[in-house]
Amino acid sequence: MLLMGAAMGANESARGLRQLVWLGVGLAAAAWAGCESEPVTSTPVEGNTDTGTLDAGGSASTGADSAGSGGEGGAGGEVGDAPPAPELEGLLVAGVEINLKPAFDPKTTRYSVLASDPAGDLVVAAAAASGLQIEIDGQLAVSGVPLALPDVRPGSDFVVDVTNDAGDHTQYRVVYLPADFPNYQVGALEDGASEDPLYLSARSRDSYYVVKLNNDGVPLFYRKTAEPAFDFKKQPTGHVSYAEFKSDTTLAEHVVLDDTYTEVDRVTTVGLVDTDEHEFVMQPNGNYIVLAYERVVRDLTEFGRGSSETILDGIWQELSPDHEVLFQWNAWDHMVFGETVYGSKDKRDYSHMNSLFVDEDGNWIVSSRGMAQILKIERATGDVLWKLGGAQNDFTFVNDPYDGLCGQHTASILDNGHLLIFDNGQYCYPPMPEREELTRVVEYALDEDAMTAELVWSYSRQGTYCESQGSAQRLANGNTLIGWGLGTDLIASEVTPDKDTVFELRAANRSGKTTSYRALRFAE
Repeated sequence: MLLMGAAMGANESARGLRQLVWLGVGLAAAAWAGCESEPVTSTPVEGNTDTGTLDAGGSASTGADSAGSGGEGGAGGEVGDAPPAPELEGLLVAGVEINLKPAFDPKTTRYSVLASDPAGDLVVAAAAASGLQIEIDGQLAVSGVPLALPDVRPGSDFVVDVTNDAGDHTQYRVVYLPADFPNYQVGALEDGASEDPLYLSARSRDSYYVVKLNNDGVPLFYRKTAEPAFDFKKQPTGHVSYAEFKSDTTLAEHVVLDDTYTEVDRVTTVGLVDTDEHEFVMQPNGNYIVLAYERVVRDLTEFGRGSSETILDGIWQELSPDHEVLFQWNAWDHMVFGETVYGSKDKRDYSHMNSLFVDEDGNWIVSSRGMAQILKIERATGDVLWKLGGAQNDFTFVNDPYDGLCGQHTASILDNGHLLIFDNGQYCYPPMPEREELTRVVEYALDEDAMTAELVWSYSRQGTYCESQGSAQRLANGNTLIGWGLGTDLIASEVTPDKDTVFELRAANRSGKTTSYRALRFAE
């Protein structure tokens, strides 16, 4: 049910209160008294309302002088203490499909609402104690009385500002999301979860977005893309990037944004046609590492195939900031086509490299899903130093019940020297029917002298089989963030070393499942 329109005057505030309580605000009647306070100057926070883009820049905050020595949210103490920061006591938004997210709390200053399809006008009501002034999107409002915002449309945001007689104010920002934006739901948020923002590339049948969320599931930044987007993340240089796949070509472009989310570069491989979207790394020195799945014609008769077949060579390049090729590596020179674990349908993409990580010595750790194998490649020569998993496995697995990998993603070296992998459970070498549909995250302690890989930590979860995509990231707090890729509606989980879930995010859209290629956290 929608609230009454903005034409409701101050003499109708009691009726507005009854409607709000009926709709679930549930505030005491005393909170709505004194709703005709004198105007006081306030300072709304301006947002970027460009179509399809929100650059929110972080949470709205209280005014500089609004916090007193009476304690956080306290009522003050000794004579001379500053008054507490003014707060709303209730906030309701109607005219949307998904109402205020998260549920209103006076201490929470950032929210989102999801537009109906088609979207109508927003109607907003806010409540505050007697003596406080409320402004909604720059318009003076009466406590408890609904106000229409016909100029606030999906893709923008608005601020509710509450001010006391001393001029202290608190601003509550509401992000008004387009109707096709993913309906993210926080399923768990416990003490110990990282507070670093979550980076996602949202894809569904409805739309494509790159999204930066806080732990309440509210966007701090989002951008709608015309084509499917992949691999949204923050780079070591401070830039952020994402890959935009071009559906009418074989080309993906890596879009580089600065810290204001302004595009500063687009990167593709040089001298190759088929730039790939799976991985893009910006080195601290500004160099780029970028992949290609390059179409080539090769004689495959020794593998029981034709003498002139088109396959995909996995190639990666290191480029200078000026896009000059500094290094190039081709899977064909180091892998054997006939050892791929891919079935006949996908076999031409025999290596399917999907992650590259630079270790502390400057060597490359490369994940080859097509070979169910991780490779360490020497920086100076391009020689393969070792292979973990696959037909040419150099290691003995210790304490691993499956003794191998299955079509994995995101191999990285941790600060302790261990290897962390998102092990999908599809395309195993050797075949492992006993695994059934098991996706897991594995951490191996590698002994490169004895050539052993000891499983020291793993995590799996019933009902979260991820047949493709996915990620695993060890966070600064010691927890592991898991992106569940193409599987269930579960987007991300953060788990402790003891395997307790402290954060969980799900998503769904009107027309079906929303997925994210990876889920990653990065500090501000």
